[in-house]
Amino acid sequence: MQRILAGLDVTSVGEELKQNSVLVARTMGPAELLDYDREYLVGLVLEDAGVSAHVTIIARALGLATVGGATGIIDKVQPGDLMAVNGLSGKVHMRPSDKIADIYRQKIKDQSEQSAVYEALRERPAITRDGFEVSLGMNAGLEIDLPHLQRSGATSIGLYRTELHFMISERLPRLKELQASYANVLEAAGSRPVTFRTLDIGGDKILPYLRHAHEENPALGWRAIRFALDRPAIFRTQVRALLQASGGRNLNILLPMIADIWEIEQSRELINREIAHHQKFKRQMPTQIKVGTMIEVPALIWQLEPLMKRVDFISVGTNDLLQFLFAVDRSNMNVAHRFDPLSLPFLNALAGIQKIANKHNMPVNICGEMASRPLEAMALVGLGFSSLSMAPMAIGPVKHMLLGLDANDIRHFVAQLLGDNVLNIRTALVRYAQQRHIDIVGI
Repeated sequence: MQRILAGLDVTSVGEELKQNSVLVARTMGPAELLDYDREYLVGLVLEDAGVSAHVTIIARALGLATVGGATGIIDKVQPGDLMAVNGLSGKVHMRPSDKIADIYRQKIKDQSEQSAVYEALRERPAITRDGFEVSLGMNAGLEIDLPHLQRSGATSIGLYRTELHFMISERLPRLKELQASYANVLEAAGSRPVTFRTLDIGGDKILPYLRHAHEENPALGWRAIRFALDRPAIFRTQVRALLQASGGRNLNILLPMIADIWEIEQSRELINREIAHHQKFKRQMPTQIKVGTMIEVPALIWQLEPLMKRVDFISVGTNDLLQFLFAVDRSNMNVAHRFDPLSLPFLNALAGIQKIANKHNMPVNICGEMASRPLEAMALVGLGFSSLSMAPMAIGPVKHMLLGLDANDIRHFVAQLLGDNVLNIRTALVRYAQQRHIDIVGI
């Protein structure tokens, strides 16, 4: 990902974009960002957004150099200023000196050379030195993301965020429109599996054309599956479109924000009604229908045994799981960076999920931002996970790391860290990688 940029025009919200513009704003929702022309927009700097806020996740997926938490920057820059943005380190240089600009230009050159290394690995399977294969899927949400599937060498679309189509629409999308969109996704994927997450709106992902009451704590409120079960017509329309688009192909449906088993049962009942409707009209059925759930609400961790009997696969959303486990608003810059996914409690939670999933031979995928960073991906392999889904530009760096990794060795090392209750796990993992010459640098 082109995360280091220099010599760019700064554009404030509301200003017309020019070539190579960096958008600077206090805050922004994902839908608002999607309104801007990506032909001109190459960077995003926000005062009030953490690294795992939805808008920054979407921005990075779009290939934008992205920095959040740039306190006070909106009052310090003017349209037309030059800016150097390093989305990897989170640093922003306003009106950089010639020396700083030269440093950044060299970084861009180095990045380009590193990207060529990753490009050469595109067709190579992600197999560790001791033969452990890791599936590297990509996250997507719009049809314009689909060319990245081939360019990145992804083995699947591990997470297709269907809400983005709703967010860029001026009205509620119709059945035929959704069916055509999903068919295009499946066509682009070819033989690669696609996992469609059903509508996940609410929180900071609001649809302007639907009435939605103000909530004091929207991340904990009426969102995702809670919204879908209360508005079953919208949910059933989406499922009907997926069934129609998937005739003769496998269909994977992922349910977001499940907190209790009864939500899965009610969702499956609605899905089964649509399957019956599909069969009644003798439409071509998908060759296989699998229904899975996101594990992102901690309450579900204590329902894993009964959960295994009700789903066909699970997907761990590390962004929300971390947020809810530590009671930290990931869009609140006062606390967003305070808790580390490479911490003892969080890794123990993930280890527990993997252990029970493995016991039941349940396919499990990691689709949060954690999988996009080589060091964190190394830890996930150490926990035993073999399926990761990430922003397409992260696949090269993560694959490069995996090719130099011994999976059995990292599993023993991570087990020892957890068994010894090591508190600074990140430092221990960095030292481990350095001693074994494992590349943990992303782009």
